[in-house]
Amino acid sequence: ETVKRAFTMAIVVAPILTLINHHDEIMNLKLSGNFLIKSFLTVLVPYFVSTYSSAQAYLENERKKSEPNPDRG
Repeated sequence: ETVKRAFTMAIVVAPILTLINHHDEIMNLKLSGNFLIKSFLTVLVPYFVSTYSSAQAYLENERKKSEPNPDRG
């Protein structure tokens, strides 16, 4: 589930970031190998951020479940 969510986030966010960061290269069609490497890294950033965030939320939720809760009786 986390991988699927992170992949979806990367596919949505990466093109936006690529356009923001490399619009001049794209508009001039100067798509070098360096551009491709940077674009690939641009996909990885939202993927890893989403994965990290999901993992942290999961761990926090598990921690809260394992703590004694006086309201639950």
